[in-house]
Amino acid sequence: MNISQINEILKLDIKDRINLVKIIWDSLADSSEKFELTENQKIELDERLNDYNENPEQGISWDELVGKLKNGK
Repeated sequence: MNISQINEILKLDIKDRINLVKIIWDSLADSSEKFELTENQKIELDERLNDYNENPEQGISWDELVGKLKNGK
């Protein structure tokens, strides 16, 4: 992709740019290529899962998070 193509995309209104992002995101999910985590990412995910399993009451639900974000808290 060259700079003129990027500039054309940036001229789109926000609704069209969001739609373009959705199309690109969906194409990534449909891709046959596998995404490999680094060893550090695997370790981090394992640590977070262990923390959750040891202290599940420390977290909040997805709905609570969304509510806080919508309320600016």
